[in-house]
Amino acid sequence: MSNSISVRLPTEAIRELDRIAGKQKKTRGVIAKEMLLRVLDDEDRWSQIQFCIQQLDARLEDLTRNIRLHASPDLSPHLVSTQQSVDQLRAALATVVYRLMIERGENETEVANWVAEIFGVQDSTASEYDSAGPQ
Repeated sequence: MSNSISVRLPTEAIRELDRIAGKQKKTRGVIAKEMLLRVLDDEDRWSQIQFCIQQLDARLEDLTRNIRLHASPDLSPHLVSTQQSVDQLRAALATVVYRLMIERGENETEVANWVAEIFGVQDSTASEYDSAGPQ
């Protein structure tokens, strides 16, 4: 498993990380990792993340139902694209969380099961998260 995780961030987020990193004399990656670890330790933030994932799923389900009800073939590509984006977001979050928790010394199987529960991944095993995130 690689020690680095590549994530594309919005320009504003990169600027904020650079600002904080400059003040604390640390790299952007170190600051981002510290922020993520704080989120992992905060149950309220985790509840918010779970709620957001549930909301994304609900909105996607509504969109799917509306497209099927109105039988609009023009919207089908948008539905597929939206589903892929949600799946990619879920996989990226699951991978980052998994790697950080393993790095902290947590039990690999327990972490894999917990991450699967939080991010809605079915039939989880630790190897699913190894390098590419959940498949």
